[in-house]
Amino acid sequence: MIRLYRSSSFHKSVYPSLVWKKESKQSIYLTFDDGPTPTVTSWVLDQLKKVEAKATFFCLGKNLSRNPSLAKRMLSEGHLLANHTHVHLDGWLCSDTDYLNDIEKCELELKKLGVNNRLFRPPYGRIKRSQIKKLKHKEIIMWNLLSWDFDSRMNIFRSIRFMQSAVPGSILVFHDHLKSFENLKIMLPELLQHFYSKGFFLERLDHD
Repeated sequence: MIRLYRSSSFHKSVYPSLVWKKESKQSIYLTFDDGPTPTVTSWVLDQLKKVEAKATFFCLGKNLSRNPSLAKRMLSEGHLLANHTHVHLDGWLCSDTDYLNDIEKCELELKKLGVNNRLFRPPYGRIKRSQIKKLKHKEIIMWNLLSWDFDSRMNIFRSIRFMQSAVPGSILVFHDHLKSFENLKIMLPELLQHFYSKGFFLERLDHD
């Protein structure tokens, strides 16, 4: 299986309106998908706090509903919560109506927490052009570095090397769920120390 750690120029050319990287002189943007998940998200928050890093969490609405106190901790510690659909729908495999309704369900859970922003990340990075057109009110966030932390068969040290190649403006993807936890325990502390030692700022996506 070929694992693409970097987003390709082909994908960027097919979806030019999506955000693959940000303009920044010294900041890197860590993002975490699929949470909040008890134990995993709490551990991630503890690691981020050690280096005063801020991150963006693309949350599933169903997990926000199940873990409101954890979501409130994420907010109280200065992190950004954003929409990742309610039940992790694959945009390629469902109708536009079902997809948009699921996004709205997640939006309602975010609003219960006082969160209101335009950020959205499609699960699996899969979204139809027709869905993009109907989400003009959203800023659709992709990435330029994918950790593959969810894959138990990946070479974790190869992944770390790719993540360490981040440059200012890079958007990195991790996952705060159980499937990724064993890999995260190795990867995240090492990467946080690496970026800290290089003098990068680790910021939320709404930070310019």
